[in-house]
Amino acid sequence: MSFDRWRQQWQGVHTQNALDLQSTIGYEQNLVVRAITPEAPVISAIVFEQFPISALTDLLAWYGASDQQQLSERVIAMLDSVKAFGADTNIDTVATSRYDIVRPF
Repeated sequence: MSFDRWRQQWQGVHTQNALDLQSTIGYEQNLVVRAITPEAPVISAIVFEQFPISALTDLLAWYGASDQQQLSERVIAMLDSVKAFGADTNIDTVATSRYDIVRPF
């Protein structure tokens, strides 16, 4: 798949699918344009997704689904969307936390 086609499928199609199919409360896309070191692996993009805390342990909450049928439909649609631009293979995911720093004064 050409870079332009990949990017269009990711940002032009998949992004809206992801927002519609999941209970996303925050979403940042970062296109990686070059490596900083010669030995660095090829990385196309870094994406930060934020979900409600309940999504950590509940797939219904993750997908914003009201029942198992809707969950199944959303999971299948999401997998189809991800496969369309090749993000179903060679992808690393890392669960992280985000904290807002509040100054005491």
